[in-house]
Amino acid sequence: MSALLAFVENSGCSFVRNGSEHSPQEARAHLQKKLEYLEKKDLVDSAEDFIARSATASSFSGQP
Repeated sequence: MSALLAFVENSGCSFVRNGSEHSPQEARAHLQKKLEYLEKKDLVDSAEDFIARSATASSFSGQP
């Protein structure tokens, strides 16, 4: 997962979350928190699991 998070952080892209733009560094920090939460619940076995469970939509609003 570290490679995926590093890619996001170094992407140079803007990330939109719930209608607000965020820097790549902010996006990485947010995804890191989501990853830590899912790991504590033993819900992530691979990067694909992580993407499917948390990196495709907001867990708060359900928006992509």
